[in-house]
Order: sequence, then structure tokens, then C-alpha cells
Amino acid sequence: MKNTLISLLLLLSFHSSAQEDCSLNPEAIKGVLKGAQTKREKHGVTETLTLKNGVKITYQMGGCAHYAYSFMFENFGKEKLTDRTVILALAAKLLNDTPVIETANRDRLLNSIKEAGQTKEKLEDHELQIPCGDANCAIDLREEGKLKVGYDFAL
Repeated sequence: MKNTLISLLLLLSFHSSAQEDCSLNPEAIKGVLKGAQTKREKHGVTETLTLKNGVKITYQMGGCAHYAYSFMFENFGKEKLTDRTVILALAAKLLNDTPVIETANRDRLLNSIKEAGQTKEKLEDHELQIPCGDANCAIDLREEGKLKVGYDFAL
């Protein structure tokens, strides 16, 4: 019993210190949406904004072992999102319509979408992988009525 308790305490201590050991520099965590409501967390930021046309945009950025960000769009219309060409065109349009303070993250995803137009990647399990170098990028349609374009890079 005593050894089990010591092992449990060591495991909890290791887990706690691992949570505090974050590779991502907190200064890298910045919002990008113009006029958005911002919620800051210890290792990230979430911004929300609704455009005049009713499209809701949620931008999330942060991480520890990964640097990741995504733009999620809701209320963008009734398009049937099963054809990769339609998905790529809609994702590019939504990103282009997104008012940003700093363009680097949006433009990186727009370039990936443009490159994806030249590939033969197929929509699998409601997700379309898009090229973006050493990172993982995808257009995610797993949540009904939502289109999410994301970037994830392991640190």
C-alpha cells in the first residue's frame, strides 16, 4: 500500500511538472481577428467574431508541445460539402473574408488551400488534408454546420 501511494504521488508530481513545462513561448500566442471578443487562457487564446452577413468565426491559437491555430466558421450557408473543389473554394472564400490584424496565419492556410487544388487528396472521415510543409493542416467538417481550417506543428 505504501509503495502504491508513493508511486501515485510520484506520477502526479511528474504529470503536474509536465503540464508546467511548455515549449511554446507565451509571447507567440496572439490574437488576430479585428474587433473580436478575446478569451485568454494559460497556453492559448480564443477569439470570436460575427460578421455582418451572420458568419461566426472562432479563432483559436496556442499549445505547449504543439503550436496550433485554427479558424472555425459557422452560419456560412447551405452548401453541400462533399466535393473537394467546393470545400477548397468555400474555405478560401471564408478565410479571405476574415478581418485580421496580422495576416501570416490566415495567408499560410490560404497558400495551403491553393496548393491542395493541385493534389488528389480525398475527403476522408469529413476531413481533407491540405499540404503545409512539416506541419499538419486540414479542413475539418466533422461538426455539422461548421468548417474548420487548422494548422498544427509539433514543437
